[in-house]
Amino acid sequence: MHRFTHAHDPLLGPPAHVLAEVDAAWERSQELSTGELELHFTTALMGSYGDQSIAIVLYAANVGLASLADSRVDRVAFDAGLSVRVSAGQRRAQLLTGRLRALIFFASIPIAFVSPTLGQLFWLALLLLPLVGRRAERDQGDSP
Repeated sequence: MHRFTHAHDPLLGPPAHVLAEVDAAWERSQELSTGELELHFTTALMGSYGDQSIAIVLYAANVGLASLADSRVDRVAFDAGLSVRVSAGQRRAQLLTGRLRALIFFASIPIAFVSPTLGQLFWLALLLLPLVGRRAERDQGDSP
């Protein structure tokens, strides 16, 4: 739908090369999250075998990769001027928390091999991301 709107309104749409880059990033993120990685499969696997390390590892890898793809789409949208205008601090916070979200899931993988429950509990670190984002936004405002 977003492509249709831009293709039929050249006054509001970005240049074709920018739109092509955004479309490519969007398609890659969709392939990662719905095609190749099958999020629904790993979610069901974790629901059925949540006490086994491999289910937690596959889920964490899946969500981590999807988070990286989502973060990439954010970066492309910011760089191309296709997002809502935000301050430099807000941009930094959005990009930082996106990468940290992926890092939390990836970091839980070795923990899950030790204990599946501890691997899942490590995901509670996601609750700290709003605080980290606010701090990053505030710190960006302090720098020249």
